[in-house]
Amino acid sequence: MNAISVYYDGWQMDCCGEPFKIGDMVQWDCVKSNNDFLVQADYHYEAHDDADLVIAGKVIEIYGINCQYEKRDNGVLYPISYHKTSIPQAKEFMSDEVAESGFLVVLNDVAIK
Repeated sequence: MNAISVYYDGWQMDCCGEPFKIGDMVQWDCVKSNNDFLVQADYHYEAHDDADLVIAGKVIEIYGINCQYEKRDNGVLYPISYHKTSIPQAKEFMSDEVAESGFLVVLNDVAIK
């Protein structure tokens, strides 16, 4: 199968995620992306709600994502732009580094169940 992208929220990593690096084999519960989020990905990692799929694959790229937010009239912050930085690994509590919002991860050798 071709490479796929998975968005991994930073708060999910901070809560109960396991660090990973380029070259690692991973297996994650995911949901198909509905493309309503600023950072486009094929799937979203989901450890706290019901996941539709289990995705396994080899990590070939990791990008730290930092979003810029705008407060709307309802008081809710909405992401309006983002910056991505290529990084060699993802781990907990990178909020003061290059991945304040999360990680965009590219996997190959993918199996989807």
